[in-house]
Amino acid sequence: MKRGEGVDRDKSRFQEDESIPEKFRAKLLNYVKSGYDRGHMAPAADIRTTQKALDETFLLTNIAPQVGNGFNRDCMYNDDYIQFTFKFKLVFILICIHFL
Repeated sequence: MKRGEGVDRDKSRFQEDESIPEKFRAKLLNYVKSGYDRGHMAPAADIRTTQKALDETFLLTNIAPQVGNGFNRDCMYNDDYIQFTFKFKLVFILICIHFL
């Protein structure tokens, strides 16, 4: 996909999806001091054709809670993890979302 002109991640902000009825909508406050990071289910870096498309990846309907310490901020980006994925032609990463 070709990157659109003027598309910039710094212009995007996490936001509630107002197309979802409020009583079912994920809220920004759900993440405050929760111990969870906001993890994109569709990676923002892969969707840069237009600013609108990039902004939609920041809607909370495209976000899943991720454990920050020990996963999202640590092992997902360390050299061992990255080197492991390059050893194989095809790697599947299973993401499970558990609702309480």
